[in-house]
Amino acid sequence: MAVFPPYEPDERSYDLGAHPVVTQQGWAGGAMRFRTGSVRVGAQLRLTFRRLVAAAAKDIRDHYAGQFSSGQPFQLTDSTLLDSRYWVYADPPAETHASGGLVDMVVTLRSVR
Repeated sequence: MAVFPPYEPDERSYDLGAHPVVTQQGWAGGAMRFRTGSVRVGAQLRLTFRRLVAAAAKDIRDHYAGQFSSGQPFQLTDSTLLDSRYWVYADPPAETHASGGLVDMVVTLRSVR
């Protein structure tokens, strides 16, 4: 199982997702909802890295390419986020290049299990 490179992001934005729910028509015409699991699904995590050196940015790019551009699930290191879920890339890493070879990078991930 692959693991995301061990870089601590400067900023994390986390959407918890929702519990899986099935909606069915009730007898009186109203909707009835049934929770089908106790674990939230569809969580989204946005990691912002500022002023990464070129080698660290390359590590993240290589990880993205190695995960078949979002097909293979992976886990995060404790320095990135203490979480036991599996993640995939929701979008390719977005990069902004600055002087001195430094890179700002935003990585958006989606939980899969």
